[in-house]
Amino acid sequence: MKPPSERPAADGRGRQCLEALTHSYLGDWITRQQDGLARKEPDAEGRLTAALELKARLAAIAEGEPPHDLFIRWKPLHEQPLGWQPDPNNGVRLNIRPFMADDLPGGKKAAGILRTKPNIHWRKDRGKEPLKEERQFPWFWIDGKFTGVRINDRHFSLALKQAVQKQSVPSSNLSSVGYDNKTETLEVEFLSGSVYQYYNVPQNIHDELMKAVSKGRFLNTHIKNAYPYSRVG
Repeated sequence: MKPPSERPAADGRGRQCLEALTHSYLGDWITRQQDGLARKEPDAEGRLTAALELKARLAAIAEGEPPHDLFIRWKPLHEQPLGWQPDPNNGVRLNIRPFMADDLPGGKKAAGILRTKPNIHWRKDRGKEPLKEERQFPWFWIDGKFTGVRINDRHFSLALKQAVQKQSVPSSNLSSVGYDNKTETLEVEFLSGSVYQYYNVPQNIHDELMKAVSKGRFLNTHIKNAYPYSRVG
């Protein structure tokens, strides 16, 4: 196994793979079962019902609302995945959780949509976390007191994550930056108060913007004339 520093990080391919599985491969299977039902093939109705249930579950995983969300205990709220954004560096145990959130009808107990249940859990891990800020790591706090307990079974809505992920940025030109990875929409609020949305912006461009020493210069050079945009505020 490669060390963490050599493993590929989340780059959107995991979500693309899930969507291809849902709409192409499974979609083709559903079409075949619908044709089989029309021809009155034995068991076609049961296969079609199961396939439609699976498709709905995969769509829920891609969307990422609880309980089908990813939660990475050591990442602050503003870095929590929005929808299905698996990162190999987070490990299989955390990336597989959305697939085991609910059992499919007729499936194996506690296996979710899987054929068998892996021997994994999301209970607390051993050890305690060093002190972390409550706003970005609320799961380590109870009633205003820091616990540091390493609990992995937490769920947060997309609305909460998106609200936190619109970050204030140190810039002489920009006030805050938000990003929706599902629609690849970058939202920039300027110090003047105007708000612009840039469309079809890849995740890596957003990440490079956030790392740039001069965010205004990066925006002007790599985003402003490269992607369609509109003023929204």
